[in-house]
Amino acid sequence: MELNYKIFQEPCNPDIKIWRYMDFDKYKYLMNEGALYFSRSDRLKDLFEGSYPAATSLLYKSLSKQHDKIENFLSEAKAFRKFVAVNCWHINDSESLEMWKRYVKSGEGVVVQTTYSRLLNSFSGYKDDNIYCGKVNYIDFAKAPIPLQPLVPFAYKQLVYSYEKELRCLICRPPIKNGKFDWSLNMINDGIPVSIQIEKLIEYIYVAPNAPAGFDEMVKSALDKNSGNKKLIRRILPSIFRNT
Repeated sequence: MELNYKIFQEPCNPDIKIWRYMDFDKYKYLMNEGALYFSRSDRLKDLFEGSYPAATSLLYKSLSKQHDKIENFLSEAKAFRKFVAVNCWHINDSESLEMWKRYVKSGEGVVVQTTYSRLLNSFSGYKDDNIYCGKVNYIDFAKAPIPLQPLVPFAYKQLVYSYEKELRCLICRPPIKNGKFDWSLNMINDGIPVSIQIEKLIEYIYVAPNAPAGFDEMVKSALDKNSGNKKLIRRILPSIFRNT
């Protein structure tokens, strides 16, 4: 899907650090498939994902008498969520103990640390879809309107989620048939596996602070077996919180 406007604001620093916390099954998927999984947006926990703030409706209705058209647009935007898939990262200069607790509760997990530029470069071989990436903005949905443009809501979340400091990548597969929208089409099942170049993506892999004995070797084994690049083994390190 081609756009003539920007959905996301890109980080000012292309080498900003980003982190993806994951359990061991997701880590093995990354290594086995050489792919990042983009989840269908209407399957995410946030029920307001991809929705326009109430303030947007109020603003545009105050500027136009075409209230029915505005309501129809907002309704279609909500239905459009099943045609959008996202992959999410955490922006931070260092590991976050809070993110470990939220996303790797068992101790059997890792965080992949990369940079924004490395992430973009890792997609260089993928040609099936346009991928849009950038920072998520956190706003008060009751007070802050946003532009009434397709996909823009995916760049905004409620203030309660601001701890996520999210950098998001997005793919859209609009339900178009014979040049017209057909809402009955199923363009995305549960998500989209996006092939990447592992060696371009990974800067470091940190093993969970409460990992059980022997788990570090399992992490190294999964990487060694499937990446085809033994040099990456040296990029696996214990969490800085391992002894806290």
